[in-house]
Parts: sequence; C-alpha cells; structure tokens
Amino acid sequence: MRGMDYWLGIDVGSTCISAAVCRAGLPPEPVTLGSGEAASVVVSSAVCVGADGDVVVGEAAEARAEGDPDRVVRGFVGRVGDEVPMVVGGVPYSAAGVLALVVRWVVDRVAVGVGGPAAGVVVTHPVGWGAY
Repeated sequence: MRGMDYWLGIDVGSTCISAAVCRAGLPPEPVTLGSGEAASVVVSSAVCVGADGDVVVGEAAEARAEGDPDRVVRGFVGRVGDEVPMVVGGVPYSAAGVLALVVRWVVDRVAVGVGGPAAGVVVTHPVGWGAY
C-alpha cells in the first residue's frame, strides 16, 4: 500500500498511546507499535531520549529505565502547557516537546510500515486534560 493513501490517527493517553490508519471507504485499522516481543497496538506513554537523541517509546523505553532512569520520562501528557521543563538526561524539555517526540516516533514508524507518509495526521488528547 502506498503512502498518502491514508490518514493517521494517534490517540495520546496519560498511560497509553495507540494509532490507526484510515483509508477512504474502509474502517480504521489499528497499527502495531513497538517491536519484537513488545509489539502491540497499544504502548505505554513512556519515552526514553538517548544520549545521541534517539527516541524510544513504550515498553522499550520502560526497559531502558532500569539501566538509565534519568533518560526516561513518564507523565508528560498531563503536563502539556506547563512551563516548568522536564529534565531528561540532563536536558530540559517542555512536556509539549516530549509529546512532539512521541508523535514524530509514531508518524515515522507508521510511514515505514505502510510505505509512505500519511496524507494527514489527527492527534487526540486525554479527556481529563487539566487547566494547562
């Protein structure tokens, strides 16, 4: 299937992230995120930013937390809009910046799996988003 033939929906939750592609005339199709044994249509809302800037999301990020906990961040979704930075590996990130890393990660993974970029992307947010 060629890229540009689909829209990508990304559901960003406080604890989990999922995605689906939607093609004209067809129901939405969930996308497998993660890789290997951690491959699933739902991954945890955990992000690991490596020293080289490499971004890992979900269970792979959780696994890296054991060896390098300062590079893993959770709880960023509820802090979008908060001006206090989150420090990841000694580098300050806004919660919106961490969210952008996650969205980019999902967009890139889906584009590789589907064979090209989406015609458009829609991102949801948790129902209980606070005042930020």
